[in-house]
Amino acid sequence: MTNTPSKDVFVSLNNAKKNTSILDQRKAQLEMKDCTFKPSIDKKSEKLALTTRANSKSYETLFKKHSIKMDKAKKLLKEKEDKETSECTFQPVLMSKQKTQKKSIQDPYQNENALDSDR
Repeated sequence: MTNTPSKDVFVSLNNAKKNTSILDQRKAQLEMKDCTFKPSIDKKSEKLALTTRANSKSYETLFKKHSIKMDKAKKLLKEKEDKETSECTFQPVLMSKQKTQKKSIQDPYQNENALDSDR
């Protein structure tokens, strides 16, 4: 089997890519060699971190928590408004426009005549 020029180029690029990744790994190892701090956490925190990361992504968890918080706030606000309105004793009786217009057309001075007769 003879090597074609395009195959040679592919092989040389592939080798260069492997060499680059090996160099990157060595560089990372050398950088980590200088790191001396190794944090330690208790078993409960470690377990919590593992389950939280395994279950979902952090932004999804934050979004769910925010949604629950907002729903709770809306519910509390509605309960507060309902409580305030239940304490109100005044309930006005509203009349339709037609009834009020008929009343004013019939006798606009009816109340004044009733006051005069009382005197």
